[in-house]
Amino acid sequence: MSILENIYESTLKFLEPLTPDETYKKVVNEAIKLINGDSGRIFMSSRNGFDSVYSSSSDMPLPNPRKKGNVYKSFISNKAMIVHTNEVKDTYPQLRKIGIRSIMYVPLSNVGVVYGVLVIRSKEDRRFAGNELSVMKLFGSLASLAIRKAQLYEETKIAADTRDLFISLAAHELRTPLTTLMGYVQLVLARLKNKKTVDLKWIYEIALEANRLKALINEFLEINRIRTGKVQY
Repeated sequence: MSILENIYESTLKFLEPLTPDETYKKVVNEAIKLINGDSGRIFMSSRNGFDSVYSSSSDMPLPNPRKKGNVYKSFISNKAMIVHTNEVKDTYPQLRKIGIRSIMYVPLSNVGVVYGVLVIRSKEDRRFAGNELSVMKLFGSLASLAIRKAQLYEETKIAADTRDLFISLAAHELRTPLTTLMGYVQLVLARLKNKKTVDLKWIYEIALEANRLKALINEFLEINRIRTGKVQY
């Protein structure tokens, strides 16, 4: 099976409904399988530089990205690259000590926008041709789509939950003064119902509109109970 077929098979797994954390883990694990790596890590771009959102191994640490380091280079150039630890032995001597021989950097980008960098570490001194690195960039592009899908779904879910909470709180808060208002309207109607005055017509109008408002609030509360699965038949 070619690496393109392997990538196709791997990215099919990204179609599952996953949370962002589950997606990060899936991306790293599939990338490790593709190049026979040993561990991996994902850095996502943030205001402060990069955030490490997932690492497959705690016993094989990777230093946080440096300005002008390889993570930045891959991010800025939007190119996949591989670095052999003998090339950075002076900067990161600890990598050789824990057995890391080569590190691949794959940009997580789509339509020219780079969201982060996937880092795969290997205990073998792996060599990749230019076309193989380009294929891995394709994997990074598909992985970035999966990550963005999971992030947008999570944001949408949070927004929907916030909306439902607002509707519930607003409806309950409106219900309290409305109950008081309707109580006084009914009291006034009871006192004036046998008197033919213009004022009585206005009171009836207030009562009608108050009942409409009460019906709307009850519908909001009913919608919220349906969404939260608390509706009772």
